[in-house]
Amino acid sequence: IDGVLVATLLLAVATTAVTANSRILMTVQDPNGGTPAFHYVTSRIAGTSFTVQGVALDTSIVAWLIVEPAA
Repeated sequence: IDGVLVATLLLAVATTAVTANSRILMTVQDPNGGTPAFHYVTSRIAGTSFTVQGVALDTSIVAWLIVEPAA
């Protein structure tokens, strides 16, 4: 599952694909006129959403990909 988000200070991404063990990979697709910064996942709610932390004034378009670790 993948998607694109525009980073802000804190953003909840709604997706039923996320689990408590999901690995969520993110990469900047377009700096969108801003200054790309470090983005990271702060929380996961299985079957509902995950939250991404960004920085103020970063308007980058960020793609994400969810993968599940091997059992």
